[in-house]
Amino acid sequence: SFLTGLLICEQVSLQLPEIDNIALRSSLFEGWCVGLLSASSPWRMVCSLTAAGILNLCPAALYHATSRVSIIAKYFSRLENTVARRVWAERAATPVCSRYCQAMIELLSSVKRSLRLDPNAAKHFIQDSIKVDAATPLPLESYVNKKKSDLFPCCESWEWSQGWVSNNFGWEILTGSVEIMEVEWKQPPRSVVRTLMDGGEGPPLLREGCSVMRGPDWDKRVNANNEDGRDLYEKEKLSKDAEKLSAVDQASSPQPEGERGSDGIDNERDSGGTASAPEQDAIEVFADASLTIPNTNSTPLEVSLFRKKKKKTAGTKLPLGTVLSIESWNGIPGVARRVRWNLTGQEGVYRYGGDGGHFDIIHVETNDKKTRVKKRYPNPESAEQCAARYGFGRGRTCNVLLRLRRCPEREVCTSDADLDCIGVLEWPDFGAGILVECTLHTDGAITIREKSVLYGSKDSGWEARFGQPSFVPGSVFVISPTQAPTSTYQDDTNSAYDELLGSDSFLVKSLRNREDGGGRLRVTSEMRLFRSKRGSITRQEGGINIDSSFASTSSPPPPICFDSNFHAPSISLSKDKRTVTCTTSDGRGTVFGNVGFT
Repeated sequence: SFLTGLLICEQVSLQLPEIDNIALRSSLFEGWCVGLLSASSPWRMVCSLTAAGILNLCPAALYHATSRVSIIAKYFSRLENTVARRVWAERAATPVCSRYCQAMIELLSSVKRSLRLDPNAAKHFIQDSIKVDAATPLPLESYVNKKKSDLFPCCESWEWSQGWVSNNFGWEILTGSVEIMEVEWKQPPRSVVRTLMDGGEGPPLLREGCSVMRGPDWDKRVNANNEDGRDLYEKEKLSKDAEKLSAVDQASSPQPEGERGSDGIDNERDSGGTASAPEQDAIEVFADASLTIPNTNSTPLEVSLFRKKKKKTAGTKLPLGTVLSIESWNGIPGVARRVRWNLTGQEGVYRYGGDGGHFDIIHVETNDKKTRVKKRYPNPESAEQCAARYGFGRGRTCNVLLRLRRCPEREVCTSDADLDCIGVLEWPDFGAGILVECTLHTDGAITIREKSVLYGSKDSGWEARFGQPSFVPGSVFVISPTQAPTSTYQDDTNSAYDELLGSDSFLVKSLRNREDGGGRLRVTSEMRLFRSKRGSITRQEGGINIDSSFASTSSPPPPICFDSNFHAPSISLSKDKRTVTCTTSDGRGTVFGNVGFT
């Protein structure tokens, strides 16, 4: 940067002819444009600031660099798209932005200036259309009526045409809150598997071919029986244990010296120290029983028997099953498994997270002979546990802001027809804005239908409302004016604003209540909005005369107050929630407003 500043300074430019100055600055600009392709953000910031400074001094450098290097031409063609996405990514800190964002805006401004000043650059420059990702807002342009009117004249600003200029000319602003009621269910305990998964030690997926055994909820099934062969396993195991015990008792019983066996051979050892026939049988019995002799007075022969290599007996086959396929349970996919049991050959579908987190089977790993369990895997986190971890089922209050676009003029409609309009319902707690279709009824009620996500995340963070990460369109709120406004505005604002109250309920699709055997869960939400009251009218013989309090623009929105649930303990709120007071000597703390900004 220092050498570049020396080469383009005024003292050097005065010593060179104009054509050499343009060639020098164009070469410097081309060299710095290569740095714009770097993977390092700080280096791209430095290159952007330097290239923008060179381009402001020599607009012809843009055509020189883009005509020579195609990759630089492609970069500048998508520069506006890159800057728009960067600005939107830093929207949470507005009006503060990063130095990197400032450098990108400076470079874009220099490019647009060069296109106006240099005809060659404007003639050969190809600009891509602005493309956005899932986090950037969708325009309202496709949803609005494009008919020209005196109320909405044409404007060259894309922010205005796409509905992002939120002024009071043609917008109706309603503020309020949505209270999500507590779900009537017993919240499941937190799963320990989440901690194991964070450390990379979570259970594997129970897929086809894996081995399973009966789980903790096996006996809680309807018509539960022993189709896994557990009774056969226990019967065979008891039989083998009885045989071993009888063999041990027979081998350990004392025999008189010189007693002859049934075959006429003495049962005592010969002079060579070899074991007789009963002693040889005892060797096999003790080896099969795999026992140790606790008696310290054992004979040398008995001690030597146990020092020999023991013969391994065939163990009892465990009541294992093999997973054949992943099945659905009561319409919820992936929460059941079809299993064939090895001992009985029977097949069945068993819950593996279904009905609110029931596990009829567990995932195990055995040895090759299927006689011993080497590892028992913990049950995975159920969908109910995951949703509860993200706030599902708990009551909460979300402050919202409803912006109705292209509302009809604030006048009394002489017909009985309802009026339709579109708007944006902002959910700051979820960081999203929802496209809504609204119907203004003649009795003052408003029907709000959520259609799609305009901006914000549509695939994560919605567990508190829908019991699943993704947004579910179709919620309908019907809010009606109440007779006596309550709670939020207790002062003279009651005479200036109407309170509208309504509710909506959502039947969760993929969650079940474990306590009542897999019952459905329902989330109930209550919406409370405030809007300005309409002015008075006087009827005359010539028709309807609108009072002077009416205007073609929207009324001012209800005042925003402080949130009583989100403030530091050292701060107290007033009754109307408009002022705050520090109650401690430290004088520090934070208090949030009741309506956020997305």
